Amino acid sequence: MEENKIRFKAYILITVASLFIVSCGAPPENAKETRLLTLINDNLNILNKLKNDDNKLLKYFKEITNKFDGVITFKKGDSINFISKKIEPKPEFFAHTLDGNRFATTKDVYITVNGKETYFSFNNKTWYSNKTDPNLEIEGLRNDYIFESQIRGNEIFITYSMGIMPGRKPIIITKKLERPIVRLKQGLVFSHIDTKKITADLEHIILFIPAGTTLSGMVNVTGNLVSSETQADKSISVKAAQDIFIYLKGRTFTLSFDKMNWNPNIFSFDIRPDVFVSATSDKDIYFDVEAQASFEKNKISMSIIQLLLKLK
Repeated sequence: MEENKIRFKAYILITVASLFIVSCGAPPENAKETRLLTLINDNLNILNKLKNDDNKLLKYFKEITNKFDGVITFKKGDSINFISKKIEPKPEFFAHTLDGNRFATTKDVYITVNGKETYFSFNNKTWYSNKTDPNLEIEGLRNDYIFESQIRGNEIFITYSMGIMPGRKPIIITKKLERPIVRLKQGLVFSHIDTKKITADLEHIILFIPAGTTLSGMVNVTGNLVSSETQADKSISVKAAQDIFIYLKGRTFTLSFDKMNWNPNIFSFDIRPDVFVSATSDKDIYFDVEAQASFEKNKISMSIIQLLLKLK
């Protein structure tokens, strides 16, 4: 018992240490500063131009992953709005967007989860990982997308359409998956804050999702960092509740709320996500994301540690 306690404490310390490793310290005085809304708009335009050029698109993803060096500003009141657009699916798609931030499947799909990766198959024989890493030139899923974006004052409106298909260079799972197959049916619960209420754990089963299944849901976040809500028309908005400055250098980053004090105490963040995912019918999956995201410099919270332990 004592040995388990020691291991647990060590695990906590390692987790905490990993949080500090991602920090790149305060930015230099001459660091380039970019408004988040402008950065999003510019990059969506670039993605539209490069979508049919695999080599240039791969190079682009490598550069933004490894070479970005600057301060991104998300000012209080700035808002990002997402609106989906229905498209006619191509034969190679297995899912595509509908209006109202919804997706629909066009093929039968089997899915299961292994650690941090989702595996999918169309015949329960050949399996693919959804893992994507431009540095390793791995692409699990490919997205045939079109983005339309427009900045109006302190808001950006993003209308998107997507068709999802297997990636160009996916990881193929060679071992046979020995898990029971469960067909999607009304009442199944895939995610819940109370784990005892989960009736279909994708870590232990293979879920069969028939063609014509619809995925829809709500996203609502409260707190003094960002707020998010789903509107009556099902569009989703994300708004900055205070000034946020992110210094990003390659794969490391640090935060500030005033551009003077960087690397805030991670224990002063209170992040509490509640993700509920269930089948509301034999062909409908519904997700409800409720979360709190706050920072209080004079308070201590273990919520980030608890969240990381769940993700490990």
